[in-house]
This record gives sequence, structure tokens and C-alpha cells, in this order.
Amino acid sequence: MPGITEIVARYEEFHRAAKQLVKERRIGADQPQLFTYDDRVEPKRVHDFVLSFFNGDITETFQAALKYYYANKVESPEDKAKLEELITHVEYREIQQPSARRPISEPITPEGKPGETVSVERAKSIMGDEFFGAEAIDKAFDIKILPGDIPPVPFSPKELETAKELGQFLILRLDRDSSGPLTMQKMQRIVQPKFDSRSKGKILYDPSRYSREDFFTKDVPKAKWALVTKEVIPNSTNKNYLNQTQEIADYLKNQVFRGGILPKEYQEAIAEFESQKKAISDIIADESKLRDAADKLAALKLNKMTRQTPVEALYDVLVYFQNHDQRLLEGRYTWTSKQSSLGSLVEVGRFVSLGVNVDRWNPVRSDGLLGVCLSVV
Repeated sequence: MPGITEIVARYEEFHRAAKQLVKERRIGADQPQLFTYDDRVEPKRVHDFVLSFFNGDITETFQAALKYYYANKVESPEDKAKLEELITHVEYREIQQPSARRPISEPITPEGKPGETVSVERAKSIMGDEFFGAEAIDKAFDIKILPGDIPPVPFSPKELETAKELGQFLILRLDRDSSGPLTMQKMQRIVQPKFDSRSKGKILYDPSRYSREDFFTKDVPKAKWALVTKEVIPNSTNKNYLNQTQEIADYLKNQVFRGGILPKEYQEAIAEFESQKKAISDIIADESKLRDAADKLAALKLNKMTRQTPVEALYDVLVYFQNHDQRLLEGRYTWTSKQSSLGSLVEVGRFVSLGVNVDRWNPVRSDGLLGVCLSVV
């Protein structure tokens, strides 16, 4: 069955996590009869179910088996929801070859064809200390990554060399650990004991201010490799969100793809921005419509493609710090692509011993400490 090796590995992670939930009485606590998930019985049942009912979709078949043999063992809707959330991560994702960011006007070489990927080993040799792969992620978050779960690096050697020149690092982002989604809330829970043991201070400064926000409790990073600038890009401070977006467009054209032609996806994103810039500028001028302006800015393809989300910004600085003992954004904030529940756009930064500060900022305002880190996948 295509994908069977990969999905069995995910199933094993799920089985361990489900057993841990029962052990800690986080599910099944109100049931009169104690139960567990047996290391022999449940895998045998799942095995037999898949052999009997495989319908050509390995993910759908496995998830149906887990709902039948695991979720049906608990009685309360809340417990079922916890297990079903974990079950959604038992999946086989066929590797897709992403399009390269490489300027298409450059000569095509055997090691730099558009759409080509490079091996993890080759990427590591190019990026050196600015490479954060499976070992770095494990060190930061205690996540063991199976070799089959590591996607190809979607950048050419030329792109990686340019990125390193521009002060970027290459990082493997994950969207979950063995127990479920890797939210900001979970990162704090995982990493804070590590900080405590090394007397490194706090992960987050006053998370009570946004403890109910979706960007803190629900959002996860996109599970992809990303190239990220270590600091905010030049000329992006003292700019409102609209003018920052213009700086992103200029930086892509004049630095990231200098001497070449922008790939089609970036051309389209910049064209969309240019077509809406005047209308958004007019909306910003009307203080009664600032929520509408923020909505339109957050929806722009260019911002979605090149700005970190809050959870990605926290993920990136924690991985960097845990591996290099260096705080990124120590004296700056990056303006992310996500909105708070009130509509303002979320900023993340000032990573000092008191913790990373997370706040929201009106899109019409600007600040000398507020810029934008470039993040491309």
C-alpha cells in the first residue's frame, strides 16, 4: 500500500499518545470501568481492519480504524474530540515537488533547475550554522523526527547561497509533536522547563493578555522548510503595515531576486498588492474603517507568503536560541500576518530574559522598533 510505512509510524505515535492520555486520566476519567489501549490488541485490530477495508485511500482507512477502535472506547464527547483531534494527524502526505524561488532568467545548471530540490545534506553544507533541521528541532522541542517525515528542501543551491548572504537561516518547521498540534501554548509548556534548568528566564512575557486568542491556542506552523531573516529587513521600521508591505515587494525584487526575474507566484502577489494599494491607503485614512483595512492587508497574498505568523515567529526564535544561545529580535518586533480577535495585526519580538513580547498594533501606526522579518517557504 503506498504510504504504509509513513502512516504506520504516525499511528505508533498516536497509540503512545492515546495511552498517555488514559494513564494521566485526561480521557476516560469519568468512566466506571477502567480501560487501556493494549500494545498488542489494538495494533492487531487496526492491522486487520486496514487489510479488510482498505479503499485505496490509506489515510481515510487508517483514520476510520482509529475512530472505531480508539475513539469509541470513550464515552464523553469531550474525550472523543481529544482523540479525534489526534487521529487527524495520522495521515500520509504524498511529497509534492514545490516550485523553486530561483530567478528563472539565470542559466539552468545540473544543480539548479527550476522546481528542483536539494538533499538535506547538501543544504546543510551550504547553510552551515544557519541550518536547523531534525536535530535542531529535537533539541528545541524534544520531537523525534523520522527520516521519512522530513520533506525535501524546496530551494536550489543558488537560492540557499543568496539567502545566506542576506542573513537568512534555513529551518524545518513542524506543525505538531507526538501528542498533537504544536501551538504557542504548547511550545511554552515544552520549552519553559528547559529555560528554567538553564536560568534563561521566561519563554513569553505575560501570555495572560492573549491566552484565549486563536493564534496562541490553535494556530500551528506550516510544516515546511523556510528561509527566514535573522532580523527585520532594511527600511521596514517606522513604516505602517501598508508601507511595510511595499518594502517587502522592493526587497524581493532588489535583493532576493536581484539580477533575475521574479517567479510567477511573486509577480502575481505583488501585482495584487499594487492593484489594491490605493484603495487600502484610502481606507486607512478613515479611522472608522481601520478594521476593514487590517482585514484587507492580512488577506494580501504577498503578506501571507512572506510574513511569519505569530506561532512561526515564536517557533523560529526558540529553535535558534536553543541551538545557538542567541536571542533573535532582542531589540525589535516583527509584524506578522495574523490578526487578533479585535482585528489589529499581531507583533512578536523583544526577546529578552523576561520573555518574548506578543502584542497587537494598529495598521496605520508605525514604530522605530517595529519592522518585518522575511519568511519564505
